[in-house]
Amino acid sequence: MESGDIKKLLAIMGGLLFVFAVFFFLLWRPKYSDLGLYQEELSKKEAELIRLERDAADWPDTITREMLDRYEMELERIWQLIPTKEEIAILLEEIQTHARASEMEIVTLIRVPAPRNSNPKTEKESRYVRVPYKITLGGSYFGLVRFLRKLEDSRRLVTITDIKVDSTKGKHFVEAELQFNIFYSRAGVETG
Repeated sequence: MESGDIKKLLAIMGGLLFVFAVFFFLLWRPKYSDLGLYQEELSKKEAELIRLERDAADWPDTITREMLDRYEMELERIWQLIPTKEEIAILLEEIQTHARASEMEIVTLIRVPAPRNSNPKTEKESRYVRVPYKITLGGSYFGLVRFLRKLEDSRRLVTITDIKVDSTKGKHFVEAELQFNIFYSRAGVETG
């Protein structure tokens, strides 16, 4: 190769690198960070529920009457987000509604087995049941963000545990695989 050809090749590679950098820093990176915020917010809700349960168990030592009243109101609000049954039909309808409104196509939606590292004794003592699901969606990146926002505002408590996004199928098309948990209360648990 001659030095002129090498310079042309380097110029083309530099131009492509510049276009990629502009796309990444102006379009992709700001929206990708939003996904992390939503995951963090959902994780905080689950942690708050666990903290409230632990504080209620330690009530005589750590909680004032004012704190107990506030916690009871918050717990009541959270229990309203946790039905007494899994309600699969309602869950499917709600997810389909969110997907249509976000212009996303549901490729698969399956219930997955509980993780191997879960502790059956702790789960049996818990007031609620956590049911893991995995959904694969296809559509635009912005549709995915809209879907996640709608899922966050669901009528029931949902926590996202994993997100994988693949954008190799087209310029404006992404395929996303979300793993999430839904919750329902155990039989005999008082909800209000």
